[in-house]
Amino acid sequence: MVAQLSGILLSPVILRIFDSKDIGMLNLFNQAVAFFMVFSVLRLDRAIVLAKNDEAKKILQSGLLLIVITTLLITLATFPFSGFWFGLMKLDYPALFILALPVSFLLQSTINFYKAAGNVFTLYSVLGTVIAIQAILTQILKITFGFSLGKGPAWLILAEMAGYCTTLIFLLIVFHKKAKFGFRIASFQQLKEILASKAVFLKYDIPAAMLNYFSSSIAVFLLAMFYDTRVVGYYALGYSMLRLPMTLMGKAIGDVFYKNAADIGDKMELLRKSASNVVIQLFSFGLLPMASIFFFGDVIFSFAFGKHWIIAGQYAQIISTWTLVWFISSPISNLYYILKIQHRFTAVMFSSLVLRAGAIVVGSLIGDIWLTLILFSIISLLVYGYQVVFLLHRLHVRAGDFLKALWKSTRFAVVPLLIMTILNLVSLPTPITLAIIVPVITLAMAFRWKYKPQLKL
Repeated sequence: MVAQLSGILLSPVILRIFDSKDIGMLNLFNQAVAFFMVFSVLRLDRAIVLAKNDEAKKILQSGLLLIVITTLLITLATFPFSGFWFGLMKLDYPALFILALPVSFLLQSTINFYKAAGNVFTLYSVLGTVIAIQAILTQILKITFGFSLGKGPAWLILAEMAGYCTTLIFLLIVFHKKAKFGFRIASFQQLKEILASKAVFLKYDIPAAMLNYFSSSIAVFLLAMFYDTRVVGYYALGYSMLRLPMTLMGKAIGDVFYKNAADIGDKMELLRKSASNVVIQLFSFGLLPMASIFFFGDVIFSFAFGKHWIIAGQYAQIISTWTLVWFISSPISNLYYILKIQHRFTAVMFSSLVLRAGAIVVGSLIGDIWLTLILFSIISLLVYGYQVVFLLHRLHVRAGDFLKALWKSTRFAVVPLLIMTILNLVSLPTPITLAIIVPVITLAMAFRWKYKPQLKL
C-alpha cells in the first residue's frame, strides 16, 4: 500500500516535469532490459520457489553466476557499438551512458532473483519493505533530478538505477541475517548440475517466457515503429497507471499463491478452492478502480497530471477493458507450473503474441491509433479471459458454483457502478465528478473489506 500510494501521489509531480517523449523513451529502455531478464537465469527463478532451503541456496548461487555472465555479454554487445544504438534510438548522450543497460540489467535481475528466493524463506515482510523502499526512493529521485538537472529520459533512468542499488543492498543485508545466506556465486560445475536437474524449466519455460515477454511488450515496440515515442509515452503512462496497483497486488498474491499451491501439490480439491478464491477476490478488488478509469480516465488523468496528459487518460479508458482480466489471470498462471502443463502455457503465449501483434499491425496500417488500441484491447481481453477459463476448467471448477460465489463477492459494486454510469452520461464538471466517485468507491471498498463474504466453492 505504501508503494502504491507513493506512485499515485508523486506521479503528478513527475509528469509535470517530464513530457511524453521522456516517458516513452524510459519505457523503451525498460523493455530492452526486460528482454534480457527473460532468460538471464534460465527460469531458475521459477524453479527456486519449488525447492527446499538447501537446494534453494544452490539455485540462488547458480542464478547469480548466470546473471554475471549475461551482464558481461550485454556489455560486449552494446558498449563497443554505442554509436549505432544511440543513432537507432535517436539519443544525444555521452557514449558511456550505454553502460546503463547492462548495469540496470544486473541490478534488476539480482533483485528479482532474491525476491523469488524470499518466497522459499517466507520473508514476505522483507519483500513488502523492499517494494516500498524502492518505489518511494525512485519517485523522490525522479523529482529531485528533474528539478535540478532538467527533463530528459537519462535522469529518469538514473533515478531508477539508484533505487535499484539501495534495494539490492537492503536485500543482501537481510538475506545474510535472516536466511543465513551471503552473496556467493556458484562454480560452473554446480551450475551444470542445477541446470541438468531443472531441465523441464529450460525446455518449456524459456520459450514460454520469451513469448510472454513479446506478447506483453509488443505494443510498445510496434507503436514506436508505426507511430512515435510520444504515442508510446501516452500508452506507457496509461498502462503503467493501470498496472501500478494491480502489479504490486497481483505480484504479491501470485508469489504467495505459487508457494501455497506448490505445497498443496496434487490435492486437487484444495487447489481448486484456492485458485477459485484468488480469481474471485482479485476481480472484486479490481472491478471498481478499473470501472472508474473506463468511465473517467480522461478526466482523472487531466486533473492529476495536467491537461497535456489527457490523451494518456483516453488511452487508459480503452485498455482498462482488458487490464482487469490480465490482473486476474497473472497470479493463477502459476498453475501451469503446478499442474506440469508448461507446454500449454507456451501455446497460449504464442497465440497471444500472434493475435495481439496482428491487431496492432492491422490498426496501424489503417492509420488510426484509436482503432489500433480498440482492436488490441479486444484481442487481449479474449486471450487473458481464455487463460482464466482454461485454468479453472482444468481444476474442474463448477461454473454454477463459481458464478454464484462471484456474484456474492461483487454485488457490493452494483450501486457504485450505477452511479458512475449516470455521472458519465450527465457530464458534470471535473471537481464535482471526482468529489462524488472518490468517496463512493472508497465507501464501497471499505464495505467489501469489512463484510467480506464467506465463499463456498
